[in-house]
Amino acid sequence: MATGESPSKLTERLHQATAELRDLAQALPAGDIDGRVLVEFREAVNHVRQTAWAVQQWIQLKQEHADPFSVISMLAVERVRVAVLLMKTLTLDFDSSDVSMATEGIGDLHNAAKGFIERFHRA
Repeated sequence: MATGESPSKLTERLHQATAELRDLAQALPAGDIDGRVLVEFREAVNHVRQTAWAVQQWIQLKQEHADPFSVISMLAVERVRVAVLLMKTLTLDFDSSDVSMATEGIGDLHNAAKGFIERFHRA
């Protein structure tokens, strides 16, 4: 939820997104779509699906007065899955010259990856 966003506003946005996704699902078979864009879209939808499922589990566990923090590990697994996919995709983008050292944000990505690798080796 965006900072300061009310639950009713989020509910409204979910309804709008659901309607848009249904429209896209109907339009996809007739469209001439770049395969890479479609893969990226599918992954985004899958990530939203996984996150929504985890939030639903969190709510259900809280309602049952069970420990909802078990859901956090599921979200961590999803983040790792998405990171692996992104790294593989970025590697292909480098190979095809879609991404280069001149790409905006590449230095920040390098620093974040370096920090992760350093932490990974300390674990």
